[in-house]
Amino acid sequence: MNPIKDDKTHIILTSRIRLARNITSYPFTDHLEKDQEEEITKKVHQVVNSWPDTYTFYPLKQLPILSHLHFVEQQWISPGMANRTQEASFFLREDKEVSLMVLEEDHLRLQCILPGLALKESYQELLKVEKALDQQLNFAYDSTFGYLTACPTNVGTGLRASVMMHLPALEISGLKSLTQSLAKMGFVLRGFHGEGSKSVGGIYQVSNEQTLGYKEEDYIHRLEKIVMEIVALEEEKRKDLHLNKKDELEDKVFRSFGTLRYSRILSYEEMCACLSMIRLGIDLSIIKQERELQIYETIFRLQNASLQIQRQARLDQKSRDIYRATVCRRMMKEGF
Repeated sequence: MNPIKDDKTHIILTSRIRLARNITSYPFTDHLEKDQEEEITKKVHQVVNSWPDTYTFYPLKQLPILSHLHFVEQQWISPGMANRTQEASFFLREDKEVSLMVLEEDHLRLQCILPGLALKESYQELLKVEKALDQQLNFAYDSTFGYLTACPTNVGTGLRASVMMHLPALEISGLKSLTQSLAKMGFVLRGFHGEGSKSVGGIYQVSNEQTLGYKEEDYIHRLEKIVMEIVALEEEKRKDLHLNKKDELEDKVFRSFGTLRYSRILSYEEMCACLSMIRLGIDLSIIKQERELQIYETIFRLQNASLQIQRQARLDQKSRDIYRATVCRRMMKEGF
């Protein structure tokens, strides 16, 4: 994934659509027998292999835990997927925008992630995949309740739409009011890796909490509208901070600059916090970059497992922090 370049000052990062589906005539994942798990995986494999697009198949039980963590960090699979069943696997399209999780909480979790505010495009892309699978597999659907899912909170559309946003100013001023307002509308503010996760670097996911009662297009339209309202709020808070707390804001930005430019040991959390302030400082013209910094990409690339995959070596915590600091020093030297 690349950092977003749009007219919203890097507030909107990515859009994700996820669809939960189950195959008719099989019990839900938690009640499957081993031979049924193998049957489902084989059937999905046969369908995917018939498509013109290239997908890579990843059977989790044949891969090390470090790879599982890397897949989660890159958001190709959900955090809980690796622990669900030995037969769990996923398919990743060559462009890494579409992934198909097999035997997650549901038989299939399909997702598409695109840069920027691209919910409609993500949905249309995923709909083609979903229809191609449904033709061969026959998804469980009820005329009253819609798509049947293992968890009642996903029944109906089975759709989870989310937008990743950089909200440092709102984070500084407090997110309680926004969180409460979203809840009243059936939406939720989650952390970097979705449900149950924390924010890193001021990055949050805004997503629908309800899946029953509206059409898929309605959920997407409502989320788009909410996202643009949050963008306006974030821009307003940024202006307020720059106007009324300029000294404190500039201090945070330049302290972050110094930390990334000169640190020899750097934890992931500290790096993300500093990168968030650097991004905010650039957006508010507090500091000027000479070349485009890959801030969002860096946050993904230097997570603990992904960093080790990149280095092709297992590293202890101190070694990871030293390497992370080295990469950031080089990036800051090249960017300013």
